[in-house]
Amino acid sequence: MKPSKPLLVILPGLDGTGLLLERFVDRLSADFEVTVISYPMDPKLGYAELAELVREQLPSKPFILLGESFSGPIAIELAAREKERMQGLVLAVSFAKSPLPSFLAPLANMFNSRLAPKWLSQAMLLSGFDDNALSRKLQSVLASLPDAVVRKRLSEVATVDKTDLLRQIECPILYLRGSQDRLVGKGSADLICQSIKNSHIEVLDAPHMLLSTHADEVAETMRTVNAGVKTHHWPE
Repeated sequence: MKPSKPLLVILPGLDGTGLLLERFVDRLSADFEVTVISYPMDPKLGYAELAELVREQLPSKPFILLGESFSGPIAIELAAREKERMQGLVLAVSFAKSPLPSFLAPLANMFNSRLAPKWLSQAMLLSGFDDNALSRKLQSVLASLPDAVVRKRLSEVATVDKTDLLRQIECPILYLRGSQDRLVGKGSADLICQSIKNSHIEVLDAPHMLLSTHADEVAETMRTVNAGVKTHHWPE
C-alpha cells in the first residue's frame, strides 16, 4: 500500500480567501494532501475569533500548519495549543509581533480602497515582480474585500504580539522569508527563530507574495518538511 501523503493545512494572508495561493497549492499536490482554510468576510472577526474558527476546522489526525503573512499569529497560537497533532509549523513572510512601525498603527482604521492606488499594492506585495496574470488576480481579489474587513484585519496586525507563545511551541518551525519583502522585514524572522531552537530560516529572492510568485521554489523547499517531521528537526 502506498504511504499516505502528509497533511498540510494552509492559512492564507490578509485577504483570507486562499485564491492567490492556487498556483502554490497545485505545485504541492504531488507531495502533500493540502487543505486551505478561508475566512468569512466579517469585520467583527479579529485574531481571537479567527483562531477559534480555524481550530474548529483542524483535522483530527496529525498535520503541518502553514501560516502566510497575516495568518502567522493564528498559526503560532494554534501550534502552542494543539501540540499533540501539530507535526510542524511553516511561517511564510509572517510575524509574531506587529511588523508595522508604531506611527502607522492609527492609519489601519482609516483604510479606504478608493484612496489606495493600485500601483501601491502592486509595489508593496509584488516588489516589481513581473507576472501579469498574478497582478490581475491580485487586483481582483483586493477589489472583492470590504473596506471594513480590511480595516479590522489591519488594526489586528497593528497591535498583535504573540511572542510569549513562541517558547511553548514544541514542533519544528520553518520560516520562509523574501529578501525583496517590503512589508515584513528580517527582524520578524529573527525574533521568531531566535526564540525557538528547533527552527530554520529559508531566504528566497522574492517579494512578500513569495508563495504565489515563487511557487515552484517554495514547493521544492517544502519537500524538506517531510524529513523535518520525521526527525523532528528541519534539515539544514
